[in-house]
Amino acid sequence: MTNVIPLYQTEIAPPDIRGRLISIFSLLGSFGQMMGYFTTSKSSHLTTHWSWRMPWLIQLIVCVIFVIAVCFLPYSPRWLIDKGRDTEGLAVLSKLHGLPQDHKVVQNDYLDIKTLLEAEKLNGQDRTYAELFQESNLKKTLLAFFISIATCFTGNVIISYYAPQIFKNAGLSDVSTSLVLTGGVGLLSLVFNALSLQWWIDIWGRKALFFTGSIISAVCMFTVGSIFHFYASIAPDDSIVVVANPYARYVIILCIYILSASFAGTWGVATYVYTAEIFSMRCRAKGLSLTYAISWAGSIVITYCTPFFLAYSVSSVYIFFGFCSVLTFVGIVFIPETKGKTLEEIDTMFEILK
Repeated sequence: MTNVIPLYQTEIAPPDIRGRLISIFSLLGSFGQMMGYFTTSKSSHLTTHWSWRMPWLIQLIVCVIFVIAVCFLPYSPRWLIDKGRDTEGLAVLSKLHGLPQDHKVVQNDYLDIKTLLEAEKLNGQDRTYAELFQESNLKKTLLAFFISIATCFTGNVIISYYAPQIFKNAGLSDVSTSLVLTGGVGLLSLVFNALSLQWWIDIWGRKALFFTGSIISAVCMFTVGSIFHFYASIAPDDSIVVVANPYARYVIILCIYILSASFAGTWGVATYVYTAEIFSMRCRAKGLSLTYAISWAGSIVITYCTPFFLAYSVSSVYIFFGFCSVLTFVGIVFIPETKGKTLEEIDTMFEILK
């Protein structure tokens, strides 16, 4: 889903609101995450087997609704035209624009897509992963990989998976309380995701969001790491990390909330938008499949390594991700902005930059 949904949204969206449309995926992902937190918080109070069955049942119902809804979606017009089904592609473009097929806007969009696809086919009908690393595609691929990896190393992954454990380390030993606080993280993420969708992504641009997210992530990670370094202690009876100072505890919780809100409004939105729009039509599907595969691989590595790092040194984990955010900030300086450009204009821009 992380592959095909942004891909589909990119190919049906007009350039002036493409960022906002693709951001809907991230927004509803945040909504689902929030609902998951509150569902597990509620079910944790149950004493029957439904304490673990309820979350699975709710997710199953949502998946069935999704499968039914997908049946009513039109094919991407770019995909239809690429497959030689021009009449269908033109009809979908007309429907997306809400204009008749002979309207100037629809015809211009159709001709732009048709011209670009015909130019791409001069390189051959077969599309391979090797093309991603040739000529101007190489720069696009490396940028997409960088954004994907950088997203993982902002530190949001450990917040998403280990927020209850982090709150426990901060001194909140009650499981339900930790889950409620984690649900609050999801709620705040949803709000900032919506704000980014409504205004920031298509007004500020992609790079501005990346810069903002990196700065806030670095500050929050360094702060949390410093507090754990100076205020955390090990309980002698059960070897659990405890932050006894209530003010230090509140700062940790506040930083976690700020970091999550920041990520949701910046990297959480811009990552899907930027990586989906920089690839050409010819390479977009394969490029995104590799990009998101790397993203999931990075998330899995961080998810499985974090417990071992936390067992060795709680503070060092956050300091490490703080430095990663600083490096990410530097890397963003060198990426081109894509705000307000059509997919065809972005292709041309990369041809000039190669």
